[in-house]
Amino acid sequence: MRNESSGGHPRWAGTAAERAVELLSPGTALAEEPYAAWAEPARQELRGLLRRARHVLAGAAQATGDADLAARVAADAIADDPLDEGAHRLFMSACAAAGERAKALEAYARLSSRLAEELGTDPAPDTQDLYLAILRQRRPGDLGRPDGELARPGARDTGSRYPARAPDATAALRGLVGRDRELAELTAAWVKAAGGEPGVVLVVGEAGIGKTRLAEALAAEAASAGAMVLRSRCYETERSLFLQPVVEALLPAVTGLAAVELRQLLGDDAPPFAVLVPEAAAVLGPMPADRAPVDMQRRRTFHSVLAFLRALAARNPVLLLVDDLQFAGQSTIEFVHYLGRHLRGARMLTMATVRAENADVGAALAAVAGRVEVGPLGPEAVGQLASRAGQAALADRILRQAHGHTLFVVEVLQALAEGDTGPPESLRSAVQARARRLGTLAEQLLRMAAVLGAVVDPVMVAAMAGTPPAAALTQCELALQARLLVAAGRDFEFANDLIREALYATTPEPTRLAYHRRAADLMTSQPESLARHAAACGDWQRAARALLSAAGQAFRRFAVTDSAALATQAFEAAERAGDPEVGARARVLRGRAHEAMAALPAALADFSEGAAAARAAGDRRLEMLALRELGGDVPVASGMPIGYCESHLAQGLRLAELLGDQAAAADLLAPGNRGDQPAAIRSRPRLRPARSGSGPGRLRRARTRGWPGRAQDRSCLPGPYRRAGYGAR
Repeated sequence: MRNESSGGHPRWAGTAAERAVELLSPGTALAEEPYAAWAEPARQELRGLLRRARHVLAGAAQATGDADLAARVAADAIADDPLDEGAHRLFMSACAAAGERAKALEAYARLSSRLAEELGTDPAPDTQDLYLAILRQRRPGDLGRPDGELARPGARDTGSRYPARAPDATAALRGLVGRDRELAELTAAWVKAAGGEPGVVLVVGEAGIGKTRLAEALAAEAASAGAMVLRSRCYETERSLFLQPVVEALLPAVTGLAAVELRQLLGDDAPPFAVLVPEAAAVLGPMPADRAPVDMQRRRTFHSVLAFLRALAARNPVLLLVDDLQFAGQSTIEFVHYLGRHLRGARMLTMATVRAENADVGAALAAVAGRVEVGPLGPEAVGQLASRAGQAALADRILRQAHGHTLFVVEVLQALAEGDTGPPESLRSAVQARARRLGTLAEQLLRMAAVLGAVVDPVMVAAMAGTPPAAALTQCELALQARLLVAAGRDFEFANDLIREALYATTPEPTRLAYHRRAADLMTSQPESLARHAAACGDWQRAARALLSAAGQAFRRFAVTDSAALATQAFEAAERAGDPEVGARARVLRGRAHEAMAALPAALADFSEGAAAARAAGDRRLEMLALRELGGDVPVASGMPIGYCESHLAQGLRLAELLGDQAAAADLLAPGNRGDQPAAIRSRPRLRPARSGSGPGRLRRARTRGWPGRAQDRSCLPGPYRRAGYGAR
């Protein structure tokens, strides 16, 4: 059997090996002596023979083109010994030859994980080389042959065609130390997606552990294989911007298309897509205005982006990479969930990096997303990094101090390379030391930038410091060379969140507060950012008003979930500031957001509490607006009696007449006449109130006339409205 498998005909080797497997497989050797110590050596010898026979049979089956038999036999060997790397290599080769690259990569991921957990080591070099060889294939079944050589007869071809990997992709994969399992899991998900099985995968780990680099390695691999990679990053001060990370990811694809192509890809979805992506509107030209309710416009926007991504994926596989999803607004997280449910059949993978401590994001996407956990580096990986840096003798000490934390390991090695006599005691001390080496001005600007956030805008930093922008730019370039910053499009960014957090935490508190006050003064056009800085320095009244403004902006941009969250924050800040007026306005705005979300009980409670708070604050106009809501859609859809609505409208009408507001009085008499209703309703002539009399009878007559068009427009209403019979004649 040994001679035939190595130098004879593979069919003869297969026949002999198959007979050996049949003889050796049944039961346990010497089963009648289960406890006899003398029998154990014989059992071990027989297990070894069975293992060799299976290896020979699997190899012979693959050589004769029977990849299915090879995979089955190798799988049996793996079941008997999960650490049998030879069997894993045979199984991976057979799966790849059969066109099932995803199965091969999943097997490698399982092996890598088990070796790391049980033995603290990585797969053997031969196994790693096979894994990379599978990734490099132009098509399944070409393992071990030069590019361009035809697959042997009998190997199944999936139809996928991948060009050779670009050098930068190979470098990215080779540069990842100790991440074989994680990369194998991601690659398996990508191979499935590129074959028409779309998915969502979250790369989860603590800050600085290497999530982004791992995701970028897969992105480089996908791009080199001819896929379209769409990238974006989420920022904590941009949560109120509706789908902003998605818009930024789409921009390269949109601007790279001619107007004719873009129209063809979008079809009927062009109008809502153009509203979301202004660059698309510039290409497509004027679009008809959408007068549908907020929730309907939001749904159409989601559908338009889905249609665009589907059209792109029909041309080439698409990888959507969203970094720092924990900083995304709720609308972006909801859209990722939407993609996970509606992308069936599209050649697309959505991959997002998420901090492990942000459990809410993972919980929200658990039903549609897989997870790849990224943990600390093992001893072998730390040893490799230390050896590359010429510090092999310090590998154990670095491991003890850094506990395998990727960024800390890198910072320690960088400090040693720059002349430190020993490893720094903490990540903070390592970052501080690198910042000090750049000089006093550069360190000051970096600390100011750390207060501003992840993005480092030299012009903004210069304004904070009172220095010329050119000087700030020079210092940013020095920080770039020191790898404290990285270039990210038009701006700089901190190379890692932990670097920013270390600089922020080590800045004296009085200095930090002064920086926050200055930042708030400079960010009047960015209410969400202004609120963050105002809250940081204890100016809760300013923070409350800024949050209220941000909530209003989010509502106007259809980000109703984010609007509700920001309104809640505004209410809480107003309570801390003792500002009942802002608190009442926040409640009413949150009620409108809840209404758009079809969260009717929450909306009704917000409007009721908002009216009471406005009355207590002496704000008659706000009270009138809240009463208008309490006589309109929400209570009707909630099943409240007609008298409930009429009494609130009557109170609101009295306030309108006291304020001398004829337009508001007319609106109260015609409740269907609202700015967020369809054009058929909004265009109806307003009623003018009579000079006197505002009783229920008059309101009932107005209400009878007040909702014409409801019957024909019920299809635009959210489910709870339709189920309540709202709008039925």
